[in-house]
Amino acid sequence: MSEMLPNWLPSLNGLRAFDAVARHSSFQAAAEELNVTSAAVQQLVRGLEKTLDAALVVRNGRTLQLTARGKLATADFRDAFDALARGVDKIRRHTDRPALRLSVEQSFAANWLVERLTRFQSAHPNIDVLVESTDRLIDLTRGEADIAIRYSRGTTDDVTVCPLFSDEIIAVCSPSLLPIGTRSLAPEDLKTCPLIHFEWPYGASKQINWPGWVRQMKFDISLPAGGLRFTDYNIALKSAIAGMGIALTSRPLVISALRSGLLVEPFGKGITNGYSYYLLVAPDVADTPEIKHFTDWILTEAAC
Repeated sequence: MSEMLPNWLPSLNGLRAFDAVARHSSFQAAAEELNVTSAAVQQLVRGLEKTLDAALVVRNGRTLQLTARGKLATADFRDAFDALARGVDKIRRHTDRPALRLSVEQSFAANWLVERLTRFQSAHPNIDVLVESTDRLIDLTRGEADIAIRYSRGTTDDVTVCPLFSDEIIAVCSPSLLPIGTRSLAPEDLKTCPLIHFEWPYGASKQINWPGWVRQMKFDISLPAGGLRFTDYNIALKSAIAGMGIALTSRPLVISALRSGLLVEPFGKGITNGYSYYLLVAPDVADTPEIKHFTDWILTEAAC
């Protein structure tokens, strides 16, 4: 027989805050994960320390370190939260309608997934899909989602990984920006064309920006100063479609716009950057029917 739990436990919110701080060694990073303020996290940790009558964290310059007592139960706390997540997921899944949670980056959701998702719904009307559109990295092993689509240079051993397609960075613009009767530009045309700049995430911005792209394309030109600058991919893309300039973009995300003629590729080719799109599947749900159906469907779509 399992031992009885004590009739008191510290605040669950306090334990969650401490668990996040222990993993990130930062109040601010823990706050971002928990979607609260840094001050709130600090208050929760202080409350836990008061309840336990023990110092759990100490500041060391700009970083945080766990005390000897703080290190004692961090693995147990992590295991406990993982077990809670698995239990909640079992309850959530025990319904008459199977469901799956998909975590996907906002640009991929808006420009590739949404227009294709209706085909999955038509083929599997009994499966509910919750699309969580976020650029925050989630942990599938902790039950934060069932499936994720991520843009990265590599894979992980913790989850099932299926490559969807490799990336290619290309220049695109509205046909209205080109001379009448043409669908291409010469490298020299970039000297006078308005450019749309986008700050790429995942550390790629320092490598794949306009100067880097021109250099890797071996265009011996000087780019014009200025231009529109965006931190939101979807707005940058809409600006290109509206004829406001030439933008650099991920080819898979504009394949439909190229096929429909909303955008053209004036230089006919692009450059690779070592990134690919991957489908990641949580190991504890990989063999469920709804996950298998979705995996088979999206791999077929990616091959089209």
